[in-house]
Amino acid sequence: MNRILFALPLLVLASGCGGGSNNSHGTIALLVTDAPVPFESVRSATVEIDRITIDGGPYALAPARVLYQGAPIAIEVSNLRNGIARHILSRNVALFEYRRMHVHFSGAQLELTNGHQFSTADGSIQLPAGGTNGLEVTIETPLDVKKGHWSRLLLDIDMPRSFVPQGTGDLLLAQSLSFEPLMHAVRPGMTGEVRGVVSQANAQGEILPVVDATLYFLPAGTEDLNMAAGSTGTEADGSFAKIGLQPGTYDVVAMKAGVATTYPACLVGVGGYCVVDLLLP
Repeated sequence: MNRILFALPLLVLASGCGGGSNNSHGTIALLVTDAPVPFESVRSATVEIDRITIDGGPYALAPARVLYQGAPIAIEVSNLRNGIARHILSRNVALFEYRRMHVHFSGAQLELTNGHQFSTADGSIQLPAGGTNGLEVTIETPLDVKKGHWSRLLLDIDMPRSFVPQGTGDLLLAQSLSFEPLMHAVRPGMTGEVRGVVSQANAQGEILPVVDATLYFLPAGTEDLNMAAGSTGTEADGSFAKIGLQPGTYDVVAMKAGVATTYPACLVGVGGYCVVDLLLP
C-alpha cells in the first residue's frame, strides 16, 4: 500500500505570548490531512486560511491564543488523502489545556472534471459565515500543552461534504457553490487508523483495484453518510488509509460510479489500525 506521512514546514512563528522561554511555554504543531474531494467530479480544490486561534473552550477565562494571522495560506486539498499530512505551522503557546480552535477561511477555488471552475474571487463560491473569528472546531481530546514539549494537532477537513452545489444535487451541473467546511481536530497520538484495498471484478471476472473510490467511516450502525467521522479515497492500486480516527467501531463504506459496498464493525484502537478490504459489486 502506498501511504506517505510527511510534514512540509510553511510557517514557524516565534512566540507572541510574552517571551519564548521553554520554562513557560510548549509548542503546538498544526497539520492538515485527509481532505479528499469527490474524485469523479473534481480535478482540483484549494482553500485559503488567514486566521487560526486556539482556546480553552467557551467557559475558559483565558483569552484565545492566535496561532496564525496574516496573508492567506493556500492549501491544495485535492492531494491530501491516505495519510498525507501537510504541516501548516509551529507555534509556542502558554501552558494550558486547549479545547477548541477557530479557523477563518478567506478564499476557495474548485475546478471540476467537466472544465467548470468556481472561485470566491468571482462570487461563484460563497464562503461560510463565522465573523472575524472563523468557524469553531472542537478538539475531540483536549490538548494539554506541557512545558518544553511539542504537541501535535491534526485538522481534518472533510472535502466531499464541504462544497455544496446550489440549486441542484449534482455537482457537475452546479452554477454556484456554498463552501461549508466540515472539520475535526484530533491529537494523532490518541487516534487510530483504517487501511485496506478496494477492488471490483471486471466483465471477465478478474478482480482489479479501483482507483478514486471514495470511502466513508461511519459510527457502527449508522447509514447516513452525513454522519461520517471522515472520508478518504483510493490510489491507483486501490489502497487507502484513513488516519486520525477516534477509537471506536466503524462501518466502512466504499463508493464509485453509483455502486457501494459496506464493511461492518471495524474496531479502531488508540495507536493501532484496522485492515479493511472491500469488493464493489
